[in-house]
Amino acid sequence: VAPLLRGILAKLAARYLVTETHRRKPLDGVARFHVGNGAILHRINVNADTSRKGWHNSFGIMVNYRYDLEQLPTNVTQYEAEYRIPLGEDVQALLDESLPPSFA
Repeated sequence: VAPLLRGILAKLAARYLVTETHRRKPLDGVARFHVGNGAILHRINVNADTSRKGWHNSFGIMVNYRYDLEQLPTNVTQYEAEYRIPLGEDVQALLDESLPPSFA
């Protein structure tokens, strides 16, 4: 995937994982499981799974979730009370960056 497209895919994936919800919980089942258990949405990796199945399931995108044992109780409490998804710096930066106008 071309570098420009990689950045766009990463930003779109971040927005999908954080903003697309059903009953205020992430639409994505894997994200819902991990953040519900206190994990941090740590990093989005474009071109991480270039197998045929990886392209079919997620355009080759994979996500890292990080379990910080010190933050775990706070993350679970905030998620259960406010449905706030804890974000790693890389994911927060993707959300802070704007998309090209045709993708916004």
